[in-house]
Amino acid sequence: MSSRDLAMLQTQELFEEHAVFYPLTLDAYHALIESGDLPEGEPFELLGGHIVRKDRSEPGGGIMTVGHHHAWVVGELSSLNAELQRHGCHLRAQLPLAIAPNNEPEPDGLIVRGVNRDYQERHPSPADASCVIEVAYNSLARDRNSKLRAYAAAGIACYVIINLVDKVLEAYSHPAVEADEGATYGNKLILKPGDIVEFPTPDGQYLAVEVASLLP
Repeated sequence: MSSRDLAMLQTQELFEEHAVFYPLTLDAYHALIESGDLPEGEPFELLGGHIVRKDRSEPGGGIMTVGHHHAWVVGELSSLNAELQRHGCHLRAQLPLAIAPNNEPEPDGLIVRGVNRDYQERHPSPADASCVIEVAYNSLARDRNSKLRAYAAAGIACYVIINLVDKVLEAYSHPAVEADEGATYGNKLILKPGDIVEFPTPDGQYLAVEVASLLP
């Protein structure tokens, strides 16, 4: 049995139906970072109480790589800051969003109220955020599922996936908790080149951006 097959078998065994997990809290996660057991700046994030490796890769690239298209889109998102600042907010790229009790994703884009100095002593919380953005290629399934549920449960009004697989933007709004599905979004729009995406800002306005400008 190869080492890869063994790792897959061990993962399946961990997730068998009788397995019991004790999710990490935000405080426990931060303690691991502060102790050096989880090096700060490494490509990990906390989702549902579990430490997972971030995947910014594209087909043909290793999970530790950042795809060229992914990096380009994040750069284009960052260029929106001049306009966002006029609305009393700014965009943070690939930095933590603290969602108590057990999520701390690092979204590719996060529109938050105020200026960077406001977060000198803390990470933004959902109350600070008007929109969260993920750039997805190999991470598309995770972004549509575990991350979507986390953002919806936190009550973040707008979630946008820049879907590099299908060359579209998926815009989710109206977070809600469904009895059978848990947290989700009540509305989903598929936006294509030629359409306009509207990113909500904390002042109740919107920043309109051409979809084509965010797709390589």
